[in-house]
Amino acid sequence: FQRLLKNQVTRRHHQDDETKPKPKKSSTPKKNAAGVPEPTPNYDKFKRIAADDQPTPEKEVSVGDVKETDSASALQAMLNRRQKKGVSASVVRETTNATTSSWVLVENTPNSANVSDLYESLNEILEFEVGKGIIDLDGIQNNDKARAALEDIGALESLYTTQAIDNDDIPLWTPDEGDSAGGARCPLLVEARPYLSYWARPTGFFLRLPNRSVAHALLKHVERAGALLSERKERDRAANRKLSSEREEWVTGLWKRVQADYARENAGKRLHESSQGEAEIEAQDPLEEGLSTIRDSSAGEGGCGESSGESDPDEVFDFLQEYTESNPYPLRTPLDPDASDFSVMRCGALRVSVKGFVPFQEPNLETRHRGGEKPPPVPTWEQHAFEISGNLRLSDSIVRVVTSGLIRLKELQHFFRHCDLEGTWPTEEEGVGDCFRDVPSSIGWNLNGRGRRSNVDLLLSGASRTDFLASKRAGLPKAKKNTYLVRFASPSAARMAVRNYQGAELKSRRRNGDTYSEMRHELKLAQFPRV
Repeated sequence: FQRLLKNQVTRRHHQDDETKPKPKKSSTPKKNAAGVPEPTPNYDKFKRIAADDQPTPEKEVSVGDVKETDSASALQAMLNRRQKKGVSASVVRETTNATTSSWVLVENTPNSANVSDLYESLNEILEFEVGKGIIDLDGIQNNDKARAALEDIGALESLYTTQAIDNDDIPLWTPDEGDSAGGARCPLLVEARPYLSYWARPTGFFLRLPNRSVAHALLKHVERAGALLSERKERDRAANRKLSSEREEWVTGLWKRVQADYARENAGKRLHESSQGEAEIEAQDPLEEGLSTIRDSSAGEGGCGESSGESDPDEVFDFLQEYTESNPYPLRTPLDPDASDFSVMRCGALRVSVKGFVPFQEPNLETRHRGGEKPPPVPTWEQHAFEISGNLRLSDSIVRVVTSGLIRLKELQHFFRHCDLEGTWPTEEEGVGDCFRDVPSSIGWNLNGRGRRSNVDLLLSGASRTDFLASKRAGLPKAKKNTYLVRFASPSAARMAVRNYQGAELKSRRRNGDTYSEMRHELKLAQFPRV
């Protein structure tokens, strides 16, 4: 307490030095018995510190106020005030951890994947969650009994539990009977949109579920399944490291055993030869000794002889059999089957990532100019792709044509003249908003939307190598090639066009003064996924 009080006095002292004049020092300070002057205590500072330490009346803040709080410092201050009053901090955090949108984003799918490839995994997860119980996020708002029941099962902070919910005080969401918004194959899927990358390549899907409660349950399920899968992989890696170490020790022990037997056998031979040599050394002729040395050297060079003979295979087998019986060879033990009901999201056999997604809402003029200090929010690329895919109405009737050079739209229409085309592009009134045009236009996207009545249109303009490298360093890479969209009358006509014209060459003529130059462009076609 003295150290804390000293720090506060020092801090207040420096603050007072900047605002108030320093008090005048007395010319005759008090002295103690030893003759050393004593410091005069400043009682006014102690009074101010004691007044500052008194608790100030605080305004009661409801849980719903967290939604309107955008500052992290304000939220932390609210948590501190709640903890002082004895209220659990998880009650304040429950609104921030909950999903606020019914949309989710599935990423890292193959370019040729359809949304139907996600049905099996999505139905399995949602069926398990409905059977376990999906917490109704809207039903627990301003419901003290529900919050108390969630706190009893440890689900107040995450709003999710891995066990079945059998408490009547917790409101649960259940689908209506006969509810098949997404069709018979995936009843709980309301809407789907393809997710386009910077280069207009489909790399995922935006999935809309019945409400944010179902989306929250799906995200928490996938998160739990990913954690369990990571733990299982870590156990597998630890088991593999242990197995490798045990096998290395087994091989090392085998060679040590061989070397020990060989050393023991050689020691016996040397002892026997030394005892015989001492008895014959006196009667041996020096000439005979030299001849025997020559014979031994010649026998050693020939690689055959009694001393260098090969071991008997039966003896080797018996030796290994004896060592294996005493030291069994380490084998890989079968892993326990995964008994967890949690499964990751998969597109076919490929694991994909799932995360929450909130569509961008452009602020109105009143909200935008309120305060005047904060800049207007800027949409992310995911929000750009969401608006673009919805504006273009992408489906499996559209084919993406990629070329290395620019082609006139009339030439591309003439190339597909034998196919059944249909022009249903968005009109000028249905174009994307102004806040969604700046970023795509900076990397070559054509989202003008004026006068689109053609069935062929340029979507993405290619960039030179210099512009590509500069845009890559800036974080928004431009495409190297040009991308065109061709709208066909049906998905079957689009598949036929991809099959017949894949890798074909389109000849175009360019006029250079009085002469014409002919150019050849190789076409690469790809059909957009079915949603």
